[in-house]
Amino acid sequence: MATGTTVNLRLLIQATNKAAKTVQSLQGQLNEVSKAAQELATKSKKAGDKGAYSMTKLGGAIGKLPAKLDKVKNGLEGIGTAGLSLLGVAASLSATVFFPIKSAADFEKALSKVTAVTSGAVEKFDELKSAASELGRTTRFTATEAAEGMIFLGQAGFEAGEVISGIGPALTLASAAGVTLAESADIATNVIQAMRLPVEELTQATDILSTTFSSSNTNLLQLADALGYAAPLAAAAGVSLEETAAIIGVLGNNGIQASQAGTAMRGMLRSLAAPSKAAKEILEDLGVQIKINADGSLDLIGVLRQLSEAQLTTAQANKLFGRFAAAGALAVTANIGQLEELIEANYNAAGATKRMAAIMKDNVRGALTKVTSALDGLRRSFGDPLLIPIKNLLFVVADLITSLTNFVSQFPIVTKVVGITTGVVIALTASLGFLLLALSSVGAAAGALSKILQQ
Repeated sequence: MATGTTVNLRLLIQATNKAAKTVQSLQGQLNEVSKAAQELATKSKKAGDKGAYSMTKLGGAIGKLPAKLDKVKNGLEGIGTAGLSLLGVAASLSATVFFPIKSAADFEKALSKVTAVTSGAVEKFDELKSAASELGRTTRFTATEAAEGMIFLGQAGFEAGEVISGIGPALTLASAAGVTLAESADIATNVIQAMRLPVEELTQATDILSTTFSSSNTNLLQLADALGYAAPLAAAAGVSLEETAAIIGVLGNNGIQASQAGTAMRGMLRSLAAPSKAAKEILEDLGVQIKINADGSLDLIGVLRQLSEAQLTTAQANKLFGRFAAAGALAVTANIGQLEELIEANYNAAGATKRMAAIMKDNVRGALTKVTSALDGLRRSFGDPLLIPIKNLLFVVADLITSLTNFVSQFPIVTKVVGITTGVVIALTASLGFLLLALSSVGAAAGALSKILQQ
């Protein structure tokens, strides 16, 4: 009997010791949880205070908006009879569609991408922003659209200073041709790079393009497509943009447009720059000499003029240029006078793009577009001061959520034993209380902002 009792006591003591170790281990883990919870509570309180401060600043900034909007609206309504035509504008100022944060945020996002893809943009950020803002104020494009055009220039390898000087001509070309700013910027950069021209000649290049598509049966997109095929070889042969574009224009007048025109001109250049034995025989029979200028450039127009005077035949054109370029060569040589007129117009094209852009916007739709652009600038002027407190607010929300997620991931034991230790409960309650308080103060605003920015 005594022996059994002794054994039972020994087993009880062993079980008690084992349980004590388990409890001690659990207590250690709970102590770590309690410490982490207290740290989270402190961090949450600081974040909550920061969120409240951001909300206060944001609330103050937003609170000033109604008075500003009413002032502008009253000013418009006070114009009198003329104000009746601006009622739509006045209404938009007080409507939710005017809410300025989205315009300002979109502009900020576009400028960020300009900075990311453009060399030297960080140092010239204020100048880039000012240039885009000014174009948004004075043209049919918004400042955000101007900044998006800058992105294409930056991606094409232009440095910040070149982007600032180049965006204006690209924008004017878009207005003149009725294309998007993205298309215009892409075309302008492709053309001057393919023709090996410096960015300082971008305005001149856009004037040449405008004169060509307005004086021949081609549009800007077709002209750009053709130049994509012909410009690199033309530049290598020393043929000017004025002459290259004019040839493409004449081809367009004869139904040879876009890539077909570019392929035809490229074939003509190849055949004349390095004529085959058969081509040399044809040229000799026609009495045509390929002249190379003192600077090493090909006198392409001189050769085409000689071929026109020699009355190039279809059979001769096929042997000289090949079947893909023969039709183009015949079209150009048959209209040499038209070609020379267009070349002269291109050499005197200065100011053509601005004149065309002015004509294109001198109508009701043009005026309405400019009003829309101006309204966007007005939105941004109200929205810009809100961006910093909004950004701080959203960073607070992200930081709080990340902290809570990390805490739960680090201490999964909390979900099992959170009710055992009063100290842990108190710490967690304080922590979660601060978290919920901070999140409740900023969560609704963050959700509303997210919806606005996604529109």
